[in-house]
Amino acid sequence: ELDDAFTKVAGVHRLRKGGIASDVVLRGYQGANLNLLVDGVKVQGACPGHMDPPAFHADLAEIDRVEIVPGPFDVKNAGSLGGLVNLVGKRPAAGLGVTANLATGSFSYANPSVTVHGGDARFSFLGGLSYRTSKPFATGNGQRFTEITNYRTAELGSDAYRVGTGWARAAFSPTESQTIQAAYTRQEADHVLYPYLQMDAIYDDTDRGSLDWTMESAAGALHAVRAQAYATRVKHYMTDDLRTSSVGMARSYSMATMARTSTEGGRIEAEVGSVTFGVEAARREWDASNVMAGMSYKAQAVIPGVRSDSVGAYVATRLNLTSSVRLEGGLRVDRFSTDADADKANTNLYWAYAGTRSLSVRDTLPSGYGRVVAEIGSWLEASAGVGSTVRPPDAQERYYAAQKKGTDWVGNPSLSPTRATGLHLSLGTRATRVAVTLAGYWDELRDYVTLYDQRRINMVSGVMNAKARSYANVDAAMRGFELTASTPLGSRLFLAANAAWVRGTQSARPLAGIRSRDLAEIPPLSSRVALRWDSGRVFLEGEGVFAASQDKVNTDVQEARTPGYGVANLRAGGHFKGLSLAVALNNVANRQYFDHLSYQRDPYRSGVRVPEPGRSLTINLGAKY
Repeated sequence: ELDDAFTKVAGVHRLRKGGIASDVVLRGYQGANLNLLVDGVKVQGACPGHMDPPAFHADLAEIDRVEIVPGPFDVKNAGSLGGLVNLVGKRPAAGLGVTANLATGSFSYANPSVTVHGGDARFSFLGGLSYRTSKPFATGNGQRFTEITNYRTAELGSDAYRVGTGWARAAFSPTESQTIQAAYTRQEADHVLYPYLQMDAIYDDTDRGSLDWTMESAAGALHAVRAQAYATRVKHYMTDDLRTSSVGMARSYSMATMARTSTEGGRIEAEVGSVTFGVEAARREWDASNVMAGMSYKAQAVIPGVRSDSVGAYVATRLNLTSSVRLEGGLRVDRFSTDADADKANTNLYWAYAGTRSLSVRDTLPSGYGRVVAEIGSWLEASAGVGSTVRPPDAQERYYAAQKKGTDWVGNPSLSPTRATGLHLSLGTRATRVAVTLAGYWDELRDYVTLYDQRRINMVSGVMNAKARSYANVDAAMRGFELTASTPLGSRLFLAANAAWVRGTQSARPLAGIRSRDLAEIPPLSSRVALRWDSGRVFLEGEGVFAASQDKVNTDVQEARTPGYGVANLRAGGHFKGLSLAVALNNVANRQYFDHLSYQRDPYRSGVRVPEPGRSLTINLGAKY
């Protein structure tokens, strides 16, 4: 799974909500604070409760590699506040080939997939199919995750998820210097359980398409011109049909949400000498409607048809100042606009809690960075960079509107954009036998968007609650480090380790009820150590994964402390000609433990913490022709 691939990188964590569809967390940044793309395409989740984060809408079998750019050092894409994660898809190749995989394992897990490619230097194609399903995993104490919250007895052993994905890509080269690529992916996810939340996905369907054109030149100052256009659609429906909360209700559920989102955009850029110029534009439309038995099943436009537009221009360069010193830098300016549908928006809630009925915002915001990379002698590389970038509040943070018994949940139309300004340093060895990299960072976050309880400030007919969960701007900071190291212990034995730590703090605003100085959902100190024996054909690997306790928690949103843990994993495998076999035994000691990020503070939270899986076995058989 993509979830497992991400978490092996120092500084990258996942926020688990069930058996699949975890959020990616990079250096403490997640959600709208992190830019996640698939082949440069902006893919957004439709669920206000983050059931379907962007990475969920791609299948591991269609991905070739993952590009990670941490920090405010990406000027080619709007909104990369905490960094950029780009899932790069597999490309068509010349010659006919077939790759088939079958993964199976504990909890009735099954994931067959097949990819076919063919063509020649002028025309080539690639296509694939993947299907994933599993029962609810059992935790270290033998309890299924459906047993930790309010699932009906008949649903305790139902499928945890069923996800089918199909993709196709074609490449055509009309000349030696030009390539045109068209790609399309369709994903259908049914019956996905989320014990983290109060509802489960009945379906979550995604369409993703893109068209790319590249022209490269070997002569003159113009090296390349690239253009891309794309469109994505997500349609998502969730209810609590499978929960005890729906028992005895007038309908088969006590709550349900229909959510849709779409994104269209594109870019064109030119590489002239060592300088790249580009223009990027995107439009996202997001709409979600919720009904609850407690509100007499009255439909509420919780995301009231919000349209978010962005247009940005950028320039980036890499200059070799000397044979051992390189300068990198970039500048960008964006025009952001956000508009909610006046016919759908519940402006009474905004007036009651935020003192405004505004449904439209315009922001023009600059970004930029500079970095120096130096080779010190023949064995050391050092870099130092300063960057500043921004992201506007999203539709949920500004315009969410849900009346509930006890406490409403309301966006804040007056939120300001968040700006991250960071200093990042790194030092890495280039020795032949020992590789060590140490990176440190300090990000100052102006107008960071945080959750808090907002008191009602205006009396409005029909708004009965005295408070609402809402969003506010605070000044905050993220600081931390990452360490990675590897060395051979012999001709076939290798040792690798990494560690990561991040501390997130915020300025208190006691008069507003923001008293905690700790940011919520910040991972604790974590590390991995792996010893691998590899003959080139057969490998054996033992791994230890460790996390310290996390007591720096946000008490304003009732975040709980989490004990530390240590687990052991074993892997073995080999390949012969076109066949491969890999076996993984995770959590060998069957430990019962929680990742700190198992706490949910978004809408529809169930209030339970989801433990990590207990001992589990996975077998992957592959064949290539």
